[in-house]
Amino acid sequence: AVVGFSIVLIDKTIYPNYLEAFNSITYKITGKVPPADKFQNKDTYEVLRENSNLTPASKDAKYMESLRSKVERSWFRAALWKMFKSSPVLGIGPGNFAQFYDRFQPVGSEKLSYIPKPHNQYMEILAETGLVGSLSFGAIIICLAGYLYRAWCRGAKEDRKLLVAMTASLLAVGIHGYSFGILVHIQVWLLLALAVSLTIIIRPLA
Repeated sequence: AVVGFSIVLIDKTIYPNYLEAFNSITYKITGKVPPADKFQNKDTYEVLRENSNLTPASKDAKYMESLRSKVERSWFRAALWKMFKSSPVLGIGPGNFAQFYDRFQPVGSEKLSYIPKPHNQYMEILAETGLVGSLSFGAIIICLAGYLYRAWCRGAKEDRKLLVAMTASLLAVGIHGYSFGILVHIQVWLLLALAVSLTIIIRPLA
């Protein structure tokens, strides 16, 4: 139940477009858009239907747009590193990336009219909270890993299956943090709360 709830929590609330992945892959392989009733997210269906009618030139433009997104993220990473170097101990302050981006914008990059989240949770923490915040965040992760390990040592076989599934869920979210801001989602904190609760309710073997 815990594992199932965690999966639904992540897939249906944090990254709903991922539910359409198989339909998107089908389109990319066959060039045909699956029927509308196969999609839970109707926006995805409309995007694929629109793409299926694009001319080759328009498809090239779409491809260039996706490349631009990757380039912008590289600019954000460079700016985050410069922010960290400017204030390595305490950082520039939580939530200040957009306000300070113009000052630390990489040389040669374009000026942006809209600055989103930097799409790298770990560099964002490093830049905005410095070494103090980053080490504190790392300490939380180490403590959580310790809780999971101790629960594994004292748990029964069935309990260990749950721990493996929960650890895999946390690792998946953690890896995703390299390209997304994960801590802004309340569902991630609920997943962490579930993990801690699981380590508490697992009883030692008799």
